[in-house]
This record gives sequence, C-alpha cells and structure tokens, in this order.
Amino acid sequence: MILKEILWDRRRVCSEEGSAYGAEYYLLVEEIYDGGTLFCENYGVKIRVSGGEEPEEATAPGVTSSETGVMALLNILSRNFVTPSALREILEDWLA
Repeated sequence: MILKEILWDRRRVCSEEGSAYGAEYYLLVEEIYDGGTLFCENYGVKIRVSGGEEPEEATAPGVTSSETGVMALLNILSRNFVTPSALREILEDWLA
C-alpha cells in the first residue's frame, strides 16, 4: 500500500477582525498492490488550515474508490472553505 498526498487547492480568507486564514485541500491516493501489480486505488481528502493560534488539520482516507467522485468532493470542500472541524459532518452528508 502506498499513500500519496497531492495538493488540490489553496484558499485564503480574512475574518471580520482582519486575521488572515489559509486552507489547503489535498487529494489522498491509496494505491493497493497485489503481487506487485496495482490492484485498485482508494481516494480520500485532507484539509489543513493555518493562520489561527495553531494549525488545524483533518484527514479522511479511503472515502471512495471513484476518482471523479473525490474530485467533486474536493471542489465542494474548497469552494465552500470547509474547515477541518467541519469535515466529518460534510463527509457524512456527502456519503449519505
């Protein structure tokens, strides 16, 4: 098993107080091999937000085996500036 982390998108936003925050959205690719041959790929997501007191991060590996599905999910996450603390709830709704 090999896990790759690929930067998908970066977003910047300012709070009402004037603090700048940045979010990075990553595509996680888990390659599963059988006898040296690529058997399948599972996809997940990772979100990292910085700019506050401490960076915040959430990872959800193995969400889907659909490449187009995880790309659509990443677009939803980044377009709506989803934070690590909200990732679990968003994934539950997306998978339902």
